Amino acid sequence: MPTKKSNPIRSTKSRPRQTSSKIRPVGDDAYINIGVFGYPGVGKSLFAGTSPKALILANKANESVSMKKAGSKAEMWVCPDITELTEAYEYVRHEGVRKYDWVWIDNTTLLQDQNMDMIMEDLIASKPHRDKYIPDKAEYLRNQNMLSLLVRNFTALPINFGFTAHVMHTEDGEGNMVSLPMIQGGQGALSQKLCGCMNIVMFLGMSEKVKGRRIGWFQPHDTHYSKDRFGVLGNSMVDPTIPKIQALLKKGAA
Repeated sequence: MPTKKSNPIRSTKSRPRQTSSKIRPVGDDAYINIGVFGYPGVGKSLFAGTSPKALILANKANESVSMKKAGSKAEMWVCPDITELTEAYEYVRHEGVRKYDWVWIDNTTLLQDQNMDMIMEDLIASKPHRDKYIPDKAEYLRNQNMLSLLVRNFTALPINFGFTAHVMHTEDGEGNMVSLPMIQGGQGALSQKLCGCMNIVMFLGMSEKVKGRRIGWFQPHDTHYSKDRFGVLGNSMVDPTIPKIQALLKKGAA
């Protein structure tokens, strides 16, 4: 006579319930992930340099001149391509999270250009017939995917993270021109994807009313993309700095 099979679902319910140590209240241990974009010379690096206990992963050494003049105490690691940036990521993942409060990629627009140079040099070494100045779709996809993975890896670390970028103009779904961080890929799709990884996206520009003053926008506009997932930064900030932003976040969380 066949034996009666036990119901796996019912038998599971009889087991003692256990609470996972991975479950925590929403918003607990939240870190700031911020993308900053603007025209060259507007002060993106200067803004990044206001971060306390920061490590700036810069494209080249002279990117830090403005930070030093403004009194920044940040430290810098020159990363001319994603190979070097990956090494920096491993350092931050294992040691840097204990030494620094902030890590920045400055800037992603130039990084994509420099990384494409590296990709093409490696390609020409194995395929000399290829023109090193004309990448194909495979090279573009490799460059885009490498940057996407790196940014997503940084945002997963227990540290505040930011990136800077230049500006590009593309059409939205209704055919209107809108400004986004200049990150190549899918006619703005990669830029929007990486913005989605950030809880703050700030468009940085110069004040039209007061000469020499910078304005950071945190709310979406007809002409540019911005966002404030925390909902406490308002529409804009004059001469924005990381300490100012952190103060508002702390006040909003109180």
